[in-house]
Amino acid sequence: MPISSEQAAQALREVEQTRALSRTLYGYQKASPHCFLWGFIWLVGFSLNDFFPSHINLVWIPLDILGIACSTYLQTRNRHARDERGLSKMNQTWRWLGSIFTIMAFFVAVQLIMQPTAERQVVSLMMSIVSMFYVLRGLWGSPRMGWTGIALAALTAFGFYEVRAHYDLWMAVVGGAALILAGFWMKRT
Repeated sequence: MPISSEQAAQALREVEQTRALSRTLYGYQKASPHCFLWGFIWLVGFSLNDFFPSHINLVWIPLDILGIACSTYLQTRNRHARDERGLSKMNQTWRWLGSIFTIMAFFVAVQLIMQPTAERQVVSLMMSIVSMFYVLRGLWGSPRMGWTGIALAALTAFGFYEVRAHYDLWMAVVGGAALILAGFWMKRT
């Protein structure tokens, strides 16, 4: 029995919808380990900031290096897979590392231009930038990443204005927990 052109068009739309959903869910599976990793790093880093505020560089430089190294490992552990329009894992890794360094350079440039004077301003600025990238990722096909960014931005703003003592501990709990919970949320799909 031949199918009509309308039935064929409907079938093609359903295939494309399934393909788009599959791509999104696969992206969530790839992102969840990164959320766990950075959530843990934020939990440890901000907690240590709260207890040892004069050693912020001794806390964050090693944690950031560890995080970038672990994220790179997570990104490259299946070198033969191709995910994005024929790009190898290594090319994707270079793009990813370039993105990380671009974000860091942007953050440094904003700090140099705006010259925040308090540590809580610096922390809030960085969390706002990170939140923005999560929201942008959400707009480009990963809604759960977008909601994570919105939650992180809202909790950061609330903490900046309402949490007077132990702001770093606040950021450890809400920032770290937001990413860890997002990791579970994405892994569950």
